[in-house]
Amino acid sequence: LLQPTEVRVRIYDVRGRLVRDLGNPPGGAGTWEAVWDGRSTAGQSVAAGVYVVRLSLGDRTATGKIIVVR
Repeated sequence: LLQPTEVRVRIYDVRGRLVRDLGNPPGGAGTWEAVWDGRSTAGQSVAAGVYVVRLSLGDRTATGKIIVVR
């Protein structure tokens, strides 16, 4: 990031249900990473399958797919 920005990372299942909110990692300028351990908000391991990650940076949003293989 070139400047401090509000960051939010959320994981959804293919039906659009929120699986995990990784919260708001430090959004300072520079490089950062968010790590998902494959668990739901309840702490249970998620099933194998496709999940959608949504990254929000201020007023911008990007989505991508994550494939969990067990």
